[in-house]
Amino acid sequence: ILKKLLVILLLFGAGWAYCAEPWPLELFTSDPKAVLEAAGKVIAPAGANAIVIDDQLLLRINEQGRASQTQRWISRVITDRGVTLFSQISQVKLTWRKDEVKMRARVITPDGQPHLLDPSTISETGIPTQLQGMYTDMKQVMAPLPAVAKGSVIEVEIEITTQEVLDPAGPWSRWGLPTEVPVAHFSAVVETPQ
Repeated sequence: ILKKLLVILLLFGAGWAYCAEPWPLELFTSDPKAVLEAAGKVIAPAGANAIVIDDQLLLRINEQGRASQTQRWISRVITDRGVTLFSQISQVKLTWRKDEVKMRARVITPDGQPHLLDPSTISETGIPTQLQGMYTDMKQVMAPLPAVAKGSVIEVEIEITTQEVLDPAGPWSRWGLPTEVPVAHFSAVVETPQ
């Protein structure tokens, strides 16, 4: 039995968060026009460049303390600045923990056309450090999102599976909400062994 399960640090920064209902439709499989209609009913605060309609985080920890994390969100782009903010997705990968990162996304343009993330566009690059002579094996996995435009609705899922753990009593994770756009609904679930 794990004594220390997990520490989650939520970084709200300058972002807005307010209470709304969870997203009612299945990501990636729901009718694109129904998604646009439902997303259009979520009111964004005045001046928002985009809105994260629903952000879900699921952390699973097994008996050995290895973790898997699934983050799923749906957002609506409102302005040109929002197009820039949501033109790509990225995730840090810790190679010493043997992290495996999987990404998928669907962009629904205002005309109701779905555009799926092309897996061949996902790339991985090293993250430079700010200290001369200091090296890291951290990587950034990123992908450009297709056809993002004002009025688009974006569905994203990022899965991280960790093969190694930092602490035998359980992993430590940090996760933050977006800082430049409001988040209408957020939920986090942690599943652990009995």
